[in-house]
Amino acid sequence: HFLFLLSVNLEVSLPLNIHVIIFCSISAGLAIFLMAITNTEHPPAVAVALGLVFNGFSMLSVIVLSVGIVSLVLIKTLLLPVLKNLI
Repeated sequence: HFLFLLSVNLEVSLPLNIHVIIFCSISAGLAIFLMAITNTEHPPAVAVALGLVFNGFSMLSVIVLSVGIVSLVLIKTLLLPVLKNLI
């Protein structure tokens, strides 16, 4: 309520759900930090963190993420003999 009163009094439009913005920032920063220290940078992975903050945690999210991860691992494993290392 305080932020709402502050935004009305100062005529500044502060979002009422500022906690969502804070948690999105923390989750994106933590995801980027973990990818940087493990040398596994993959920017679309930050979208997973943001999606979980915006939509909330559910079993459907876990199932979709698990199916996606397992299928990518299987595709990589199957294609590993024909893939070339570009580095």
